[in-house]
This record gives sequence, C-alpha cells and structure tokens, in this order.
Amino acid sequence: MGDGDDFAIRMPLFERAVFPALLSGYHDGLLRAAVRQNPNDHASRRRLVVCLAGHLRHSLHELPAGVLYGMDGATPDQCLELEGELEELCEMVAGRPDYRELVEQCRFHFPAYRDFTQGGEVGMSYENYLKRRGAGGCPPG
Repeated sequence: MGDGDDFAIRMPLFERAVFPALLSGYHDGLLRAAVRQNPNDHASRRRLVVCLAGHLRHSLHELPAGVLYGMDGATPDQCLELEGELEELCEMVAGRPDYRELVEQCRFHFPAYRDFTQGGEVGMSYENYLKRRGAGGCPPG
C-alpha cells in the first residue's frame, strides 16, 4: 500500500484487535469520544468511570503528603484539571454511594492542596498545613 491509499477493516477485526489496541494507548480520550458520540454506550461509560475513578484515587494515594498529578505533586493548575475530572465523574455516578467517599476526599483535597501550593509557608508539609487549618487531613463530616 502506498501513501494515501485507503483500505477497509472489517468490523469484527476492528472490534477484536484494532480498537482494543488503540484503547490501550489512548484509553480515557477514546472513551470520552465514544461516550460523546453515543451517550447510550453503557460499556464505554462504565469503563470511563473506572478510568476516571482510578486516576482520582491515584492522585490521593500519597495523602497526607500531598496530591499527585501523575508521579509528581500537583500544581495549582493541575488541581483545577483534577477538579474538572472529578465533576465529569460526578455527572456519571450521581447518586451512587460506592463513589461517595472518593468524591468527598477529592472535593476536600484538590482545593486544599491548591491553596497550600499557592500560599503555604516555606518548608511546611501539606499534613502540617491541614493540621494548622484544623482539618487533620480529612474532610469534615
């Protein structure tokens, strides 16, 4: 095949091989596109919820040391991105109790960590910042 040549891929091959390979590399972006394209695609919606929840859980797994974005501490702008992902997740899991604790933790820590990174005292840890605020590292309630 030369440059610009078109070729057809049969649907069974696409569904069993091509799409899963693409999905493994661009998982959340492809899932978002699939859900946008077909809001009734429940399988993609479920996978996107799992993907978003996993990403949000990962961002909190180093608490009380801080909020992560990837492998590093989140910047204020990245905290805003995480809050956007949280809202996306909330729209998809509205009323589901199995995500309540994750949502509460994220709603507390993303803005708190953003505030900490913007105005925390030099040398103060996030854990001590929370203690100073009287939060003790946990959301109220």
